[in-house]
Amino acid sequence: MSKSYEARVKIEQIGETEEIGTNGFKKREVIGVVEGEYPDHYKFEFIKDKTSLPDELIEGAYATISFNLKGKKVESKKEAGEFNYFTALQAWKISTD
Repeated sequence: MSKSYEARVKIEQIGETEEIGTNGFKKREVIGVVEGEYPDHYKFEFIKDKTSLPDELIEGAYATISFNLKGKKVESKKEAGEFNYFTALQAWKISTD
């Protein structure tokens, strides 16, 4: 089970909703920056029924994004026994300042 986190970020980029595959799966990405001496950039994914949440965001504004940290292990199609690992920040709530 994934654990919930939140981050206060400056919204840098708001992506368009993408439909992936033929089963109606939707995804939207938002890039947020945690400012400081060494700024960190994060890509948050809004999936399924959460893709409309970024509609309230404005690039350059600040928001607190609640998200789950998701990880996935996928066996390589090129090399049997080799694995690729993917990490995603799946967002589910936005609070604007």
